[in-house]
Amino acid sequence: MKTLLKLSLSLLFLLVLGSSQSSANHVVCTEMRYTCTGTPGVYMVGLKLYRDCSGTEFCASCPTSLNSDCKVNVDIKGFDSAFLDQGYGNADLTIVKSASAYDVVQLCKLAKTICSNCGSRTPGTFTPGIEIYYFEGLVNLNAVPSACCKVRVGFAQCCRGTSVTTVVNPMATNYYTDIMINRCANGCNSSPVFTNDPVFIVCAGQDIVNAMGAIDPDGDSLSYEKGPMLQNRTTRVAYTSPYSPTVPFPYLGAPIQSPPALPPSGIDISSNGDIRYRPMGTFAANMPIVVKQWQKINGKMEVVGEVTRDMYIQSMFCPNNNPPVVRTYDSVGALTAPQPSFFYNLAFGKPFCMMLGAWDNTSTTDTTDFTWSPMNDLFKAGAVITRLYDTLTRGLTGPKMDSIRFCWTPSFGDVRTEPYLLRLTASDRACPIKASSARYLSFKVNGVTAVKEHTPSSNSFEVFPNPAKDQLTIELGKPSSEKLFIELIAIDGKQVLTQYLAPNQVSLTLKLNDLLPGIYFVRVNGSNFQVAKKVIVSE
Repeated sequence: MKTLLKLSLSLLFLLVLGSSQSSANHVVCTEMRYTCTGTPGVYMVGLKLYRDCSGTEFCASCPTSLNSDCKVNVDIKGFDSAFLDQGYGNADLTIVKSASAYDVVQLCKLAKTICSNCGSRTPGTFTPGIEIYYFEGLVNLNAVPSACCKVRVGFAQCCRGTSVTTVVNPMATNYYTDIMINRCANGCNSSPVFTNDPVFIVCAGQDIVNAMGAIDPDGDSLSYEKGPMLQNRTTRVAYTSPYSPTVPFPYLGAPIQSPPALPPSGIDISSNGDIRYRPMGTFAANMPIVVKQWQKINGKMEVVGEVTRDMYIQSMFCPNNNPPVVRTYDSVGALTAPQPSFFYNLAFGKPFCMMLGAWDNTSTTDTTDFTWSPMNDLFKAGAVITRLYDTLTRGLTGPKMDSIRFCWTPSFGDVRTEPYLLRLTASDRACPIKASSARYLSFKVNGVTAVKEHTPSSNSFEVFPNPAKDQLTIELGKPSSEKLFIELIAIDGKQVLTQYLAPNQVSLTLKLNDLLPGIYFVRVNGSNFQVAKKVIVSE
């Protein structure tokens, strides 16, 4: 009888524990963040969990309702070599109901996913369905020895989503992610904020640009690199052959790496966090992106924080649908040359306006939409975006192609070394899978009263022969100390060829054998070098 009573009490304890702790065996991906609270050693840590709706619920109260007692636990460990992996306690993060239990796979009104949003709606039939659950709580690092500057806050849970095709037995594979906080860095630092979800449903065989959408509240410099999927801090998952952290899924040119591969081959990650690739075939995969925060401390760039954004990419066949193309126009509506143009030099005190359109080759039947993040230094500095139509009557009178006007008169206080960035996403309304493309516009405010023209002795280049047939040579007027990005752009705005010029390299030859005859633009891009020229490719 005593044994039976003990067993009953043990079962009761487990049931009670299960009601307050989240449990899942279908973690799709995650995103962690930390925020300085102003109290020394105390940070607000947030964790976004993305759930495969074909699996078990995160919170025990679902699918009936979402209770505020749903929690996850994170551990605190040293990361400096003398304190590596030494534990300094745990902390609970509690569900934020207002930011949880909704489907992040944005579909048309005629197609709902299999998600019930924790019982708040009737599920549909489209897969994949992915719900977000956001947990948040205070994490106190004061138990960590003061000599340990770098601290990791980690989250682990079993198991990964069943749909992942690049992991051996994902349903039995643990999930791990973490953040790193450098407590000895200048001031009280916070992690970057990401303005989109790390879930991307993409179309097989199409050129994709996934923007990270990162905004750092402290103005830290950010770097991006691929990282491994982890079971714990030191153990990688077992990848199915031939995949690995550097070849996370089938893409054009795999297993070639970027660099040296250039888009559309390889997986290209720009300094702004734009990730470009062409997925080949259907698959579901994770690609963790390690985002490091940098500050100049005592004249040297130091890592002051690190977060891993675990992207989930599902590639599907999308018949008869292509992603919209961003087109750029001047202030009176004429197409810019080159087309599109994403780099602009501005002078303080001088008004600047431009227009942009989200063009779609199925525009007779499809409608496109622009979205952008309002959390941007440009808008804080007075930049304004307006739509070029009546939003109230667009559904009746059009236009199908979204179009906007961007205007800004930068002040002297807006002059700075680094450019201002605006992330634009152009999406269509194809059902059930929307196609979209995201690009960054760069605006450099110069500390002069007028924008200086490029001179032959500085930023200039020549192209020859022009017209060209099989090859085209680019020659700089003067060597550059930085690596330059070369683009060949078709008249319709599509980037057809890319290459790099190494520092102090003055010439480069592009092979044109596979190009159709017509008008193209060669653009040379660098932090102080954005110049374009028209070329003709002949038969």
